Amino acid sequence: MITAKNQYYLTASIPPSYILERIAQCRLQLFLDSNDLMPETQSAYRRFHRTETAVTKVYNDLLFSALCLLDLTAASILWTMLC
Repeated sequence: MITAKNQYYLTASIPPSYILERIAQCRLQLFLDSNDLMPETQSAYRRFHRTETAVTKVYNDLLFSALCLLDLTAASILWTMLC
């Protein structure tokens, strides 16, 4: 059973440097987000962006590039057949 004393002890055991680091990180993140200073492709240190998001973005870019390459190849073959 968790009592008020146990909850106080858990809070008191967090080092002050961790609390200051979290405050600084939150303020910096808010500043960067509000001023639109983070690149769109940046996945680290962003809310709702994880490694899965970054991998999905790279996969979609590769798939799009491959489809464009196939399209250009087909267009060049068609061009040589018509000319």
